[in-house]
Amino acid sequence: MSTSTESTAAKGRRTYARARLVVAFGLASAVLIIVVGRWLDGQVRSAAERQALSSYQRTSEATFRVLTSSLLTEDELNGGVPIDKQRLLSEVVSKVALTDDHPVRVRLVSSSGRIAFSTGAGDEGTVVSDTWLLSSTDKGRTRFTTADQVGLSTTGQVFEFSVPLRFSTTTWGTIDVTGDSDALRLVASHDAARARTGLVFGLLALWLMLLPIVWSVSSRLKRQADENERLAQHDALTGLPNRMLLGNRLTEALDEGIRRNAVTGLMVIDLDDFKDVNDTLGHQAGDVMLQHIAHRIAGAVRPGDTVSRLGGDEFAVVVANAQHPSVIGGVADRLLDALEMPVRVGVVTITPSASIGIAMAPQHGTSVDQLMQRADIAMYAAKAGGLGRRTYSSDIDVHSTSKLTLAAELRAAMRDGEEQIDLVYQPILNALTGEIVQLETLVRWNHPTRGELQPKDFVPLAERSGLVAQLTELTLALALRQLRTWMDAGLPVRLGINLSSIVLQDQMLPGQVASALNRFNVPASLIEFEVTETSLLSDPQSVLVLLRQLRSLGATVSLDDFGSGYSSLTHLRSLEADSIKVDRSFVENMLTRDHDAKIVAAMVSLAHELGMTVTAEGVESSDQVAKLISFGCDRLQGFFLSYPLPAHSATVLLRERSVRGAMQPIQP
Repeated sequence: MSTSTESTAAKGRRTYARARLVVAFGLASAVLIIVVGRWLDGQVRSAAERQALSSYQRTSEATFRVLTSSLLTEDELNGGVPIDKQRLLSEVVSKVALTDDHPVRVRLVSSSGRIAFSTGAGDEGTVVSDTWLLSSTDKGRTRFTTADQVGLSTTGQVFEFSVPLRFSTTTWGTIDVTGDSDALRLVASHDAARARTGLVFGLLALWLMLLPIVWSVSSRLKRQADENERLAQHDALTGLPNRMLLGNRLTEALDEGIRRNAVTGLMVIDLDDFKDVNDTLGHQAGDVMLQHIAHRIAGAVRPGDTVSRLGGDEFAVVVANAQHPSVIGGVADRLLDALEMPVRVGVVTITPSASIGIAMAPQHGTSVDQLMQRADIAMYAAKAGGLGRRTYSSDIDVHSTSKLTLAAELRAAMRDGEEQIDLVYQPILNALTGEIVQLETLVRWNHPTRGELQPKDFVPLAERSGLVAQLTELTLALALRQLRTWMDAGLPVRLGINLSSIVLQDQMLPGQVASALNRFNVPASLIEFEVTETSLLSDPQSVLVLLRQLRSLGATVSLDDFGSGYSSLTHLRSLEADSIKVDRSFVENMLTRDHDAKIVAAMVSLAHELGMTVTAEGVESSDQVAKLISFGCDRLQGFFLSYPLPAHSATVLLRERSVRGAMQPIQP
């Protein structure tokens, strides 16, 4: 899926989701507003009815109080209202009716319950039995009830209120007013109509105001959700899909490849020597370079391909719907060409290189895990062979899988410490006296199933898999602890400790060495670090600075395998080493090859001129011993003199401080 297609689809999904949200809000809010509106309308109606009744009651009460107090006497109320006054009362009542169609019933009731006047036919002269009315002579009351309960022939709800009639402080009667509730509602509706109109427009305005707010909030939440989803599936530095999204895209590509009978390719890309950029220029410069690399990779692939950053300096490309494997190879070639163009990082121009491993479906696997594993294996094979790119094949799988397994076992072994990782010690003798002047520490791995493994069997693996620093830290601790044990026993001896070329690029090494020396309370003068001249080839200046820091601690430095490199004299001049160790290949052949003998003699002479001590490695015969002594060689080391010994055997030998007799080999 291309980026533009994905972007358009994502926008469509976001718009559709927002539209659904707004419609859902509109429906939900409309229902809520209707429910709330109806409730509020009921409250407004009730309030309007109460207001209308209260207003009508106040008006009626004032009218009848004035009328009765000025027109009637207590005797007329108790004895009977004259006809002329009844007509006058009827006129007043007609004026206080709610509506023309809904007249009210008005009764004047004496304190004894006798009706002195009534607008209802046949009521006058009768006595009421309504306890509610008779008990209301002390104060006015209002109620809603049914027509039959108040003696009306009509049906439905009515309202009734009573007004006490007083003369001086004595209550002497009651005005009883009864009317139809529908008439009251009709009066109230005129007042409620205005409030209802305002309510409707107010709720509508509220809804219209909330709608854009909800749209805006939903848009922000959706954008934030999309951004969170993007961040969860994309690399923060380059913006490329991360490993999780790559897996999803690869799954989709595999499914589509099955439907179209096409080839799906996965390429794993690893930059060569990227660590040097971080170490030399800093991580910020490394990040800038990774951004350039990501842009180049994205520009070199086809529009429908997926480019991902797996982490660090590792990238991946999914090539979907390839009609032939050659299409995938062509993409890989374009990637290599693009990546090899110089990159400007600050004031420095860097020419990067990369190794690409290729796995294809269905040839090499049909699942994401299979393709990822096999593309990774192919990438490491390309890096090891300096091939630029390599396609997975079964012949590299067995070897690579075994290495992966062994690397995992080595990591576990180092966690266990000395239970599997151990040291042996090979004596280095004074050529003339046979005295032990130094022990070289050699690491061994006591593998639970493969037996004892030599350094050549696992140290290169540790270097490739990033475990060599941890291995060096462990062997340094084991060596210094043993040296402390010998010192406590009165057997101080110098130890030679090998340093990998990878470790020599770690600027933290001098600090770690100083910390270990302090931890075991061992003087640095008893330590000689052995480095090969090939370790100086990648970054001589950085290595030389680090070695000077080690020498400043009090340790010495020996140039191991001297003569096996291509620029030994240059390194001999710049390294400021304390000693050299002549490579065993020259010692082995010096008795049969005159050139080798002359080279060894020259090495010894040159080293002495520079104030260095010379050690010959690989001594395996008494004739070699004699020849080396004749050249003036200072120290000897080899199986003829002693095999590498475990700590307890080396302890016995140290007590004697020399190899006895005619330097016969010491067995472990």
